Amino acid sequence: MSSPQSPSVSVPLSSPAAPSSASSVAPAITSPRMPLSRSNSPVLDTIRTETASVAPVVEQQVRQANCSTFFLGEGDDPTHIEYNWCGEPLGLELQRPKLKELRPIMILWREGSVGITFGIEQATRKVVVKRTSRKEQDVAPGYILLNVNGQPVWERNFDMAMRDLKIGHEAGRTQALEFIPPPPPPLVKAVPANGVLERAGVTPFFELKSINGVQTRYLSLEQISTLMRQTIKPCQVCFTLSSEAQDLAQTKAALAANRVQTGASLAMAAVFAAVCI
Repeated sequence: MSSPQSPSVSVPLSSPAAPSSASSVAPAITSPRMPLSRSNSPVLDTIRTETASVAPVVEQQVRQANCSTFFLGEGDDPTHIEYNWCGEPLGLELQRPKLKELRPIMILWREGSVGITFGIEQATRKVVVKRTSRKEQDVAPGYILLNVNGQPVWERNFDMAMRDLKIGHEAGRTQALEFIPPPPPPLVKAVPANGVLERAGVTPFFELKSINGVQTRYLSLEQISTLMRQTIKPCQVCFTLSSEAQDLAQTKAALAANRVQTGASLAMAAVFAAVCI
Protein backbone atom coordinates (compact mmCIF):
# COMPACT_ATOMS: atom_id res chain seq x y z
CA MET A 1 0.00 0.00 0.00
CA SER A 2 1.46 3.33 -1.01
CA SER A 3 1.95 6.28 1.27
CA PRO A 4 -1.30 7.91 2.33
CA GLN A 5 -2.09 11.37 1.09
CA SER A 6 -4.66 13.64 2.49
CA PRO A 7 -7.16 15.59 0.45
CA SER A 8 -9.33 18.15 2.17
CA VAL A 9 -12.56 19.77 1.12
CA SER A 10 -14.27 23.10 1.71
CA VAL A 11 -17.94 23.53 1.09
CA PRO A 12 -20.58 26.15 1.74
CA LEU A 13 -22.37 25.32 4.96
CA SER A 14 -24.21 28.54 5.49
CA SER A 15 -27.27 27.72 3.42
CA PRO A 16 -30.58 28.96 4.84
CA ALA A 17 -33.10 26.58 6.32
CA ALA A 18 -34.58 24.48 3.55
CA PRO A 19 -38.32 23.99 3.00
CA SER A 20 -39.98 21.01 4.49
CA SER A 21 -40.26 19.07 1.23
CA ALA A 22 -38.18 15.88 1.06
CA SER A 23 -37.09 16.73 -2.47
CA SER A 24 -34.25 18.94 -1.22
CA VAL A 25 -32.39 16.03 0.33
CA ALA A 26 -29.53 14.51 -1.70
CA PRO A 27 -31.35 11.96 -3.88
CA ALA A 28 -28.45 9.55 -3.85
CA ILE A 29 -28.40 8.72 -0.16
CA THR A 30 -31.03 7.15 2.01
CA SER A 31 -31.61 9.04 5.22
CA PRO A 32 -33.30 7.05 7.98
CA ARG A 33 -33.38 8.76 11.36
CA MET A 34 -30.99 6.96 13.68
CA PRO A 35 -31.11 7.32 17.48
CA LEU A 36 -28.04 9.16 18.65
CA SER A 37 -27.09 9.65 22.29
CA ARG A 38 -25.81 12.92 23.64
CA SER A 39 -22.65 13.86 25.49
CA ASN A 40 -20.66 16.97 26.29
CA SER A 41 -17.31 15.75 24.96
CA PRO A 42 -15.36 17.60 22.23
CA VAL A 43 -15.87 17.00 18.52
CA LEU A 44 -14.14 17.45 15.19
CA ASP A 45 -14.22 17.32 11.37
CA THR A 46 -14.83 20.29 9.18
CA ILE A 47 -16.20 21.62 5.97
CA ARG A 48 -15.43 25.13 4.73
CA THR A 49 -17.90 27.58 3.36
CA GLU A 50 -16.47 28.89 0.12
CA THR A 51 -16.10 26.18 -2.60
CA ALA A 52 -18.30 25.16 -5.37
CA SER A 53 -17.61 22.08 -7.45
CA VAL A 54 -18.52 18.83 -5.78
CA ALA A 55 -18.99 15.35 -7.19
CA PRO A 56 -22.58 14.15 -7.47
CA VAL A 57 -23.75 11.54 -5.02
CA VAL A 58 -24.31 8.10 -6.46
CA GLU A 59 -27.82 7.23 -7.57
CA GLN A 60 -30.07 5.68 -4.98
CA GLN A 61 -30.90 2.04 -5.64
CA VAL A 62 -34.10 0.23 -4.83
CA ARG A 63 -33.50 -2.05 -1.88
CA GLN A 64 -33.52 -5.67 -3.01
CA ALA A 65 -31.16 -7.53 -0.66
CA ASN A 66 -32.68 -9.69 2.02
CA CYS A 67 -30.40 -8.60 4.85
CA SER A 68 -30.27 -5.81 7.40
CA THR A 69 -28.89 -2.29 6.97
CA PHE A 70 -25.38 -1.90 8.37
CA PHE A 71 -24.20 1.10 10.40
CA LEU A 72 -20.46 0.96 11.24
CA GLY A 73 -20.06 1.42 15.00
CA GLU A 74 -23.66 0.43 15.66
CA GLY A 75 -24.00 -0.72 19.25
CA ASP A 76 -20.93 1.17 20.41
CA ASP A 77 -21.21 4.07 22.83
CA PRO A 78 -18.33 6.37 21.87
CA THR A 79 -17.90 9.84 23.30
CA HIS A 80 -19.65 12.06 20.82
CA ILE A 81 -21.32 15.42 20.23
CA GLU A 82 -24.62 15.91 18.49
CA TYR A 83 -25.00 19.40 17.02
CA ASN A 84 -28.42 20.70 15.97
CA TRP A 85 -27.59 22.64 12.79
CA CYS A 86 -30.08 25.18 11.43
CA GLY A 87 -28.02 26.23 8.39
CA GLU A 88 -25.78 28.86 10.05
CA PRO A 89 -22.11 29.09 8.88
CA LEU A 90 -20.02 26.29 10.42
CA GLY A 91 -16.59 26.87 8.89
CA LEU A 92 -15.96 23.12 9.19
CA GLU A 93 -12.99 21.66 7.31
CA LEU A 94 -12.77 17.91 6.75
CA GLN A 95 -9.78 15.81 5.78
CA ARG A 96 -9.18 12.15 5.09
CA PRO A 97 -6.11 10.04 4.41
CA LYS A 98 -6.22 8.92 0.79
CA LEU A 99 -4.94 5.42 0.12
CA LYS A 100 -3.89 5.13 -3.51
CA GLU A 101 -3.99 1.35 -3.48
CA LEU A 102 -5.97 -1.02 -1.30
CA ARG A 103 -4.87 -4.62 -1.59
CA PRO A 104 -7.90 -6.90 -1.69
CA ILE A 105 -8.18 -9.66 0.87
CA MET A 106 -9.10 -13.03 -0.64
CA ILE A 107 -10.87 -15.67 1.44
CA LEU A 108 -11.07 -19.20 0.02
CA TRP A 109 -13.97 -21.03 1.60
CA ARG A 110 -13.54 -24.79 1.40
CA GLU A 111 -15.21 -26.38 4.44
CA GLY A 112 -17.27 -25.58 7.50
CA SER A 113 -18.91 -22.19 7.90
CA VAL A 114 -17.44 -19.08 6.35
CA GLY A 115 -18.20 -17.29 9.65
CA ILE A 116 -19.32 -13.95 8.18
CA THR A 117 -22.65 -12.11 8.49
CA PHE A 118 -23.24 -9.48 5.84
CA GLY A 119 -25.23 -6.25 5.85
CA ILE A 120 -26.06 -3.43 3.45
CA GLU A 121 -24.15 -0.22 4.21
CA GLN A 122 -26.62 2.50 5.08
CA ALA A 123 -25.60 5.34 2.76
CA THR A 124 -23.87 3.77 -0.27
CA ARG A 125 -25.77 0.44 -0.19
CA LYS A 126 -22.56 -1.57 -0.52
CA VAL A 127 -22.36 -5.11 0.88
CA VAL A 128 -20.21 -5.11 4.00
CA VAL A 129 -19.19 -7.40 6.85
CA LYS A 130 -21.55 -6.90 9.77
CA ARG A 131 -20.18 -9.58 12.10
CA THR A 132 -17.48 -12.24 11.87
CA SER A 133 -16.55 -15.27 13.92
CA ARG A 134 -13.56 -16.26 11.80
CA LYS A 135 -10.53 -17.46 13.75
CA GLU A 136 -8.23 -16.15 11.03
CA GLN A 137 -9.24 -12.54 11.78
CA ASP A 138 -8.61 -11.66 8.13
CA VAL A 139 -11.69 -9.44 7.88
CA ALA A 140 -13.51 -7.25 10.40
CA PRO A 141 -16.86 -5.46 10.66
CA GLY A 142 -17.05 -2.75 8.02
CA TYR A 143 -14.98 -4.54 5.36
CA ILE A 144 -16.53 -4.27 1.89
CA LEU A 145 -17.37 -7.41 -0.11
CA LEU A 146 -16.24 -6.75 -3.69
CA ASN A 147 -16.59 -10.06 -5.52
CA VAL A 148 -17.80 -13.62 -5.07
CA ASN A 149 -16.07 -16.09 -7.40
CA GLY A 150 -14.93 -13.16 -9.57
CA GLN A 151 -18.40 -11.63 -9.92
CA PRO A 152 -19.02 -8.12 -8.45
CA VAL A 153 -21.57 -8.07 -5.62
CA TRP A 154 -23.99 -5.21 -4.98
CA GLU A 155 -27.21 -4.85 -3.07
CA ARG A 156 -29.24 -5.61 -6.18
CA ASN A 157 -27.64 -9.04 -6.74
CA PHE A 158 -26.72 -9.87 -3.13
CA ASP A 159 -29.37 -12.56 -2.59
CA MET A 160 -28.48 -14.33 -5.82
CA ALA A 161 -24.75 -14.18 -5.01
CA MET A 162 -25.33 -15.70 -1.56
CA ARG A 163 -27.48 -18.45 -3.05
CA ASP A 164 -24.83 -19.34 -5.64
CA LEU A 165 -22.16 -19.23 -2.93
CA LYS A 166 -24.08 -21.74 -0.82
CA ILE A 167 -24.84 -24.04 -3.77
CA GLY A 168 -21.20 -24.04 -4.86
CA HIS A 169 -19.99 -24.79 -1.34
CA GLU A 170 -22.45 -27.65 -0.89
CA ALA A 171 -21.25 -29.10 -4.22
CA GLY A 172 -17.71 -29.24 -2.81
CA ARG A 173 -16.26 -26.38 -4.85
CA THR A 174 -13.92 -23.83 -3.28
CA GLN A 175 -15.62 -20.44 -3.04
CA ALA A 176 -13.62 -17.21 -3.37
CA LEU A 177 -14.70 -14.02 -1.57
CA GLU A 178 -12.78 -10.77 -2.13
CA PHE A 179 -12.85 -7.88 0.37
CA ILE A 180 -11.27 -4.47 0.93
CA PRO A 181 -11.06 -2.50 4.21
CA PRO A 182 -13.45 0.41 4.78
CA PRO A 183 -12.20 3.89 3.88
CA PRO A 184 -10.64 6.02 6.65
CA PRO A 185 -13.14 8.18 8.54
CA PRO A 186 -13.57 11.85 7.58
CA LEU A 187 -11.55 13.71 10.21
CA VAL A 188 -11.93 17.27 11.43
CA LYS A 189 -9.08 19.39 10.10
CA ALA A 190 -10.08 22.69 11.68
CA VAL A 191 -12.99 24.70 13.04
CA PRO A 192 -13.07 28.51 13.39
CA ALA A 193 -11.83 29.86 16.72
CA ASN A 194 -14.79 30.70 18.95
CA GLY A 195 -17.15 29.45 16.23
CA VAL A 196 -20.32 27.51 16.88
CA LEU A 197 -18.62 24.12 16.58
CA GLU A 198 -15.70 25.03 18.82
CA ARG A 199 -18.15 26.30 21.42
CA ALA A 200 -20.01 22.99 21.08
CA GLY A 201 -16.76 21.16 21.82
CA VAL A 202 -15.66 20.12 18.32
CA THR A 203 -11.89 19.75 17.97
CA PRO A 204 -9.46 17.93 15.63
CA PHE A 205 -9.72 14.95 17.98
CA PHE A 206 -13.02 13.99 16.35
CA GLU A 207 -14.44 12.57 13.15
CA LEU A 208 -17.71 13.39 11.45
CA LYS A 209 -19.90 10.36 12.18
CA SER A 210 -23.28 11.15 10.66
CA ILE A 211 -25.52 13.81 9.16
CA ASN A 212 -29.17 13.48 10.12
CA GLY A 213 -28.59 9.80 10.86
CA VAL A 214 -26.76 9.07 7.60
CA GLN A 215 -23.28 7.72 8.36
CA THR A 216 -20.44 9.40 6.47
CA ARG A 217 -17.69 6.75 6.67
CA TYR A 218 -18.26 5.32 3.19
CA LEU A 219 -19.04 8.63 1.45
CA SER A 220 -16.44 10.68 -0.39
CA LEU A 221 -15.70 14.19 0.90
CA GLU A 222 -17.55 15.57 -2.11
CA GLN A 223 -20.59 13.46 -1.30
CA ILE A 224 -20.46 14.60 2.33
CA SER A 225 -20.40 18.25 1.30
CA THR A 226 -23.35 17.68 -1.04
CA LEU A 227 -25.29 15.94 1.70
CA MET A 228 -24.56 18.80 4.12
CA ARG A 229 -25.85 21.39 1.67
CA GLN A 230 -28.94 19.49 0.55
CA THR A 231 -30.16 18.04 3.85
CA ILE A 232 -33.27 19.75 5.18
CA LYS A 233 -32.50 22.06 8.10
CA PRO A 234 -32.59 21.88 11.03
CA CYS A 235 -30.65 18.63 11.09
CA GLN A 236 -28.39 16.81 13.52
CA VAL A 237 -24.66 16.56 12.81
CA CYS A 238 -22.89 13.98 14.96
CA PHE A 239 -19.16 13.96 15.76
CA THR A 240 -17.40 11.16 17.64
CA LEU A 241 -14.05 10.95 19.36
CA SER A 242 -11.56 9.45 16.88
CA SER A 243 -8.49 7.41 17.79
CA GLU A 244 -7.01 8.15 14.35
CA ALA A 245 -7.40 11.89 14.84
CA GLN A 246 -5.97 11.74 18.36
CA ASP A 247 -2.91 9.82 17.20
CA LEU A 248 -2.23 12.33 14.44
CA ALA A 249 -2.72 15.36 16.67
CA GLN A 250 -0.46 13.94 19.38
CA THR A 251 2.26 13.13 16.86
CA LYS A 252 2.06 16.64 15.42
CA ALA A 253 2.41 18.19 18.87
CA ALA A 254 5.36 15.96 19.74
CA LEU A 255 7.15 16.72 16.47
CA ALA A 256 6.57 20.44 16.87
CA ALA A 257 8.22 20.26 20.28
CA ASN A 258 11.12 18.19 18.88
CA ARG A 259 10.39 15.45 21.38
CA VAL A 260 9.93 12.60 18.89
CA GLN A 261 13.13 11.19 17.43
CA THR A 262 12.58 7.47 16.89
CA GLY A 263 12.21 5.77 13.51
CA ALA A 264 8.63 4.78 14.34
CA SER A 265 7.73 8.36 15.15
CA LEU A 266 9.31 9.62 11.93
CA ALA A 267 7.21 7.11 9.99
CA MET A 268 4.14 8.37 11.83
CA ALA A 269 5.15 11.92 10.98
CA ALA A 270 5.14 11.02 7.30
CA VAL A 271 1.60 9.69 7.66
CA PHE A 272 0.59 12.85 9.48
CA ALA A 273 2.13 15.10 6.84
CA ALA A 274 0.16 13.27 4.17
CA VAL A 275 -3.08 13.52 6.13
CA CYS A 276 -3.04 17.09 7.42
CA ILE A 277 -2.60 19.44 4.49
